[in-house]
Amino acid sequence: MLKRYLAALVGLLLWTGPAQALWVPAQSVPGEGKLSGHKHEIFSVAFSPDGNYLASGSFDGTTRIWETKNWSLLHELAGHANWISAVAFSPDGRWLATAGLDRRVQIWDLITGANLFSSMEHTKGVLSLVFSPDGKQLASGGLDGRILIHQLSDWKNLKTLAPQSGGIAALTYSPDGKYLVSSAYDDTAIRMWDALSGEAGPVLPGHLKEVYALSFSPDGKYLASAGEDRMIRLWDMHEKKTISKFAGHSQPIWTLAFSPDGRFLSSGSLGDQSLRFWTVPQGVNTQSLYGIPAKTYALSFNPVQPLLASGHNDPDIRIWENIQPGSAPAMGSASARAIANWFNPALSLRLVGIDDDAKDNSNGNHNHRIEPGELIEIVLALENEGTSPLKNLKIDLKLNSEQALFQGESTAYQLEELAMGEQVPLVLPVFIPKKFADKVLNIQVSMQAANLSKPILQNLSIDLTLAYPLPEVKGEKP
Repeated sequence: MLKRYLAALVGLLLWTGPAQALWVPAQSVPGEGKLSGHKHEIFSVAFSPDGNYLASGSFDGTTRIWETKNWSLLHELAGHANWISAVAFSPDGRWLATAGLDRRVQIWDLITGANLFSSMEHTKGVLSLVFSPDGKQLASGGLDGRILIHQLSDWKNLKTLAPQSGGIAALTYSPDGKYLVSSAYDDTAIRMWDALSGEAGPVLPGHLKEVYALSFSPDGKYLASAGEDRMIRLWDMHEKKTISKFAGHSQPIWTLAFSPDGRFLSSGSLGDQSLRFWTVPQGVNTQSLYGIPAKTYALSFNPVQPLLASGHNDPDIRIWENIQPGSAPAMGSASARAIANWFNPALSLRLVGIDDDAKDNSNGNHNHRIEPGELIEIVLALENEGTSPLKNLKIDLKLNSEQALFQGESTAYQLEELAMGEQVPLVLPVFIPKKFADKVLNIQVSMQAANLSKPILQNLSIDLTLAYPLPEVKGEKP
């Protein structure tokens, strides 16, 4: 117990640092931060509670356990007849649970690799797996729509929660162990269950489509959710309501993970070839990693060391490390060139706020709801998150709407140079006609520069029913 406490304390100290630290391929891992060995795609990854081990589950039907001190292979577990959909460590770090499309849920001894438990009680494949915070129960969610909870003292099925249509997409326990939270494929709502009784609890509506990913902040204050609608929602778990929306991914979001200190959220999607990092609770996209395979299936932060593991639609596990800007490799070095391959292109375009001429700004209150017939200004922040300046930058914006119109100014912008870390505001006058019925305004963005090999394409979805503050954006308007 003391050893785990000290490890957690050291981990929090290592994780505490400036907000502008960079994520780069881990230099301690050979091959530009890639762990190789699996034969097919990586669908699940998880670090052990003490940070000493990493588990990976693959489409090849095997689970691998790696030692993080030297990234050597400890075990290759081959007990499933189909691809591995979920891996999870017990809170005390003694056991590893795995699940797959073969309907099996299995538990393994971490040190010996021995199989301790195997169950096929689900009637379809299992996609979700999570231990209760006290380590006494294991919950599994299947494509049969059922959530099964096993009592680990005797391996028996303790309870089965009411079925949900379409199958269980995601499961997570609240850090205090009071709630089990789930989402399902034919359901846009997030459902909470009393972890002790199994009774249905609060329902969290808001997403427009299915929810694929759920993640609690370490202190339990926030729940992050995301899915098919490409929007990350941050929920205040005391009020049970959405307090922030994070927009930026252009494809459905499959995985989310909070950093151990709770200050950041990482997200990965099914197609836009990027990992994104967001501040909590503000939702500022502080960094985006490009150059990865199209689909990101899994993310896991190391609780002790500033490391992140990601699984994608190729056989390699990618390990990322968090470094301070001043400790980056010297420009021109082999390490710097390797890092630059991941960071360029690395342009971020995010919504800052909405303003209009109709409201009274005398009291400094910028919150309002958009009304049809208004001329509004959408304020975006463009930032260079890469490792080198961008030359002759061109930005083209197009409204994906037949009714709303850009007004007064060109929707094309040009900059001679955008330095590393530099941020500039883009102001878009938009007229919302009285017949405008859409709740969401979609803007298609194309960004290109002389030293980028190809344009960066992005889709911004702006919910016009929300109230937006207008913080200051530094920099000159182009």
